[in-house]
Amino acid sequence: MTKPPDPWTTRESYRAALRAIRDQIITNLKTDQIDEPQARQAGIQQHNLSLEEGPDAPLFFQPFQEKLTPAEELDYPTYNPGWEDYQNIRALHMHMQNCLAEANQRDYPTPTGVTYKDWGDFNFDELFEPDYFWHVSLTCRTRMDINLPHMKCLLANDIPGDDRLTRGELISIVNIMVGRLHTKHLRPHVLAPVIKCAFMY
Repeated sequence: MTKPPDPWTTRESYRAALRAIRDQIITNLKTDQIDEPQARQAGIQQHNLSLEEGPDAPLFFQPFQEKLTPAEELDYPTYNPGWEDYQNIRALHMHMQNCLAEANQRDYPTPTGVTYKDWGDFNFDELFEPDYFWHVSLTCRTRMDINLPHMKCLLANDIPGDDRLTRGELISIVNIMVGRLHTKHLRPHVLAPVIKCAFMY
């Protein structure tokens, strides 16, 4: 009977593979976006994603099933036809960022499963590139008592969006996954799922 690989060895090999993908992107990709053939060549599989139920639903995340009522009434930014598109997108980005950053588990009737933590407090490599005008603006992790490697993030990217993956999305996701696979209390886990919401403006 074949002995299954131990998690420590698996995590090391996954980290090495992820770093190889990142270094290939950083070295060879000098544009803001990556075409699907380039992604495949770098070892990246690209699939559709839908937040609704169905075959394209997220594999490692599930929608929160209960009603979530903030302690304070929040003004949701509505579309302003007098603004440029980038201004409306930025307003939505800042609203989501503020809601997540200010959320406290005590303010909700049921634990949400995630909590804000600044990415500078993690063991991540840089989550920004000034020359390519992208940065991760917010990171959320599962609570320590849940002890799962899952992460949720917001990313701001100063480029127009389309169906292609962006350099910032790929590099930040890889850096987060590598960091989570190099975290002591997460050693039993060999996968580090990341869900990212990117704002293009």
